[in-house]
Formats: sequence, C-alpha cells, structure tokens
Amino acid sequence: MVEQINNKPLVSCIIIFLNGIEKFFIEAIESIFAQTYDNWELSLADDGSTDESTAIALQYAQQHPDKVRYLEHEGHQNRGMSARVRASQSGLTQGIRRI
Repeated sequence: MVEQINNKPLVSCIIIFLNGIEKFFIEAIESIFAQTYDNWELSLADDGSTDESTAIALQYAQQHPDKVRYLEHEGHQNRGMSARVRASQSGLTQGIRRI
C-alpha cells in the first residue's frame, strides 16, 4: 500500500458538459483542484455548449495547461454523451479538437 502512494498513479477526471449552469460547473471544476491528491488530470469535454461554459472551460485549460485540457467535436457539434466519453478517453479521436 505504501508503494502505491509513493508511485502516485495518475487519476484522470472527465467532466462532460453541455450548457453547464455556471455556478455548478465552476464548483465541479474547483472540487478537482481542491483535492489533496495532486497527480491528476482533468478533461473538460464540451458537447456543443452555447452558453458561458465553453469560455469557462477554455479559461481553465489556458490557465492550467499541465492539468486541464479542453476537448470538443469538430465544428463544436453536439454528438451526445457516449461519443464525448469515447473522445475524452482517447483525446486523439479524429474530429476532436484538443486545447
């Protein structure tokens, strides 16, 4: 058990969002930053938002490029949660823009 703690495996968090309510979206992101465990990455997966949540996600990705990445479908399309999860997990899927 001590060996696992010393190796600190990477924890990947994915937040899929479509027009997230600003207050709750920011709270969800900040809850990841508030963790005491520090070896994590966060993928903010935009499923075609038309509100402020895209700008919020981009701001986090730009301010914390070592921890946060922003993903969206080509053309900022809404393709549904399952397509977004698959794209978030690989981050390299054709038609996905990664910032």
